[in-house]
Formats: sequence, C-alpha cells, structure tokens
Amino acid sequence: MANLLDNFCRGILRPFLDELGFRSQSNETGHDRQCRASVFGYLASLRDTDIQSAAKEMFNNHINGNQPLVAGMRDAIYKAVMTNGTRQTFNQMKTLYRNAELAEEKNRILLAMGYSQDPNVVAQVLEFALSMEVPPQDSIVTLTSVASNRYSYKQAWNFFAHNIDKITKRYSGGLFLMARLIKTVTESFSDMESWREISDTFNKHKGKFVGAETAVEQACERVRLNAAWRSKDIDNLRTFLQSDEATLS
Repeated sequence: MANLLDNFCRGILRPFLDELGFRSQSNETGHDRQCRASVFGYLASLRDTDIQSAAKEMFNNHINGNQPLVAGMRDAIYKAVMTNGTRQTFNQMKTLYRNAELAEEKNRILLAMGYSQDPNVVAQVLEFALSMEVPPQDSIVTLTSVASNRYSYKQAWNFFAHNIDKITKRYSGGLFLMARLIKTVTESFSDMESWREISDTFNKHKGKFVGAETAVEQACERVRLNAAWRSKDIDNLRTFLQSDEATLS
C-alpha cells in the first residue's frame, strides 16, 4: 500500500513542480522558490526518478565547483541525492560537512543524510551521527531524520536498542535531548508487535532512563495509539488509494 500512497502523492505534487520548473526563473517570487524547494525534496523522497536525476546533476555541479547551489535549494538537493545515494554520495556529503563553516549548513547536511533508502548507507550514517565528529546536540538531527524515514525507521530503532549504553552515556546530561530521541526512534511504529518489543526494551533497561520516564511512557503509548489507528482505518485508506478517484487526483 505504501507504493499506492506514493503514487497518489506524486500525482498531486508533480504538476506543481512542472509548472514551477526544476530550476529558478529570473521573474519568480520568493514564494515560488520556497514552494519549489519543498516540493522538489518531497518528490525525491517519493522516488520520482526525474527529480533524483536532476538533483544528482545539480549536486555534482555543486561539488565540482561548476555551479554552486543557491542556499534555498540546498536542503532539497541534498535530500534528493541521498534518497538513492551510494556510499560515494555519503562520503561526498561528509566532505561537505567537514568543510562547512556555518552551523546552518552543517545541520542541513546532517538532516539530508537521514534520507538514504539504502540499508548499508543508513548503517554508516548512524555510526557517523554518534561519532566524535558530530556534537551530541547536532547528531539528534540525523537520528531524527533516519527515524522519520519510512525505509529506515526500523533500522534506527535497532541501532538505538543495540547501543543503549553508548547513547544514554552520550545524552545523560541532557534530558531534553534524550526525551526527543526516545520520541523520535519510536513514533513511526504502528503495530502491537513493535509496541511489545519497544516496551520490553525500555523495561529491561529502565535504570538507564532515569529522568526520562515520562518520555518512555509517552513513546510506548504513542505506538499503541498508532496501532489502534492503523487497525481502524487501514482498510478504508487502501480502498480509497485503489479507487479511480485516487488515481485521477
């Protein structure tokens, strides 16, 4: 059903981008530029191959110094190239991160890294996020991005569960960051089997989340509510996405 939803969203969004064009126009407004960047990045995450190809070309021109990306499109292009990026793409992003002088640019790159849909690349992204190269408050950006990614949220949870000692030590002094991370790595789940696994994991390591008990309780409850919503509405959603009405949208 995920593919049906992707097709539905592409059918709605692609005409907007086709009207705006993939690249900036001399007579466009600031609203047009913002709209292009948002739609471009989202379509890339929906595996629009035209967008991914265009993004790759623009990204290569950027890193080669031939045509630097304008600031307003960097978020979208970085995210787009990571959606189908290889290990080489990730290494290029790391180079950009290391050479970036502004914190805004570094965070932009860290966020985009989490858009990868390749499990092998995602594994490297997660390791990089917890490396000494990335400050704890910034690594949350990447972890959140990976955990919000439909193709990698389970991998983000498994990484969290298998690195609890390292993670709790890294964030032991910042309860806000820990609470945010707990919410992030659990909120994409929507089935009772996952609820049981997540609840059991937190119960097993209860002593390591002192001060974050409320965040743990809310995270588990959120998964349970997601599962209830999914059970209630999934059939209706599937029926709509398979209907002619959805196809014509």
